[in-house]
Amino acid sequence: MPAHIEPNMSKVEAASILDDYITQYEARGYDDLLAFLSQPDSFEIVGPSGEVYQIEIEAVWDDRHKRILRVFIAIDGGGVLENSPITQCLLVTPP
Repeated sequence: MPAHIEPNMSKVEAASILDDYITQYEARGYDDLLAFLSQPDSFEIVGPSGEVYQIEIEAVWDDRHKRILRVFIAIDGGGVLENSPITQCLLVTPP
């Protein structure tokens, strides 16, 4: 059973986890991220506190003509994040 954490701690932990995922996905190549256009992904992880979070990754065209991709990465969990996930995005251009 996860330890109870305060709402602000949950947001801080979730934001930290999201930052780590943003860094990981920034390091991926354009072609790899392009796959999220047709197949968004979601999965659960357990944070350091024991809290369970869901990560969602989805891509959309930011500028289809220039082939600029916008990749959204969101994290949510129980408590205060249940109805208001934290989201960041990347703009990715072809090589």
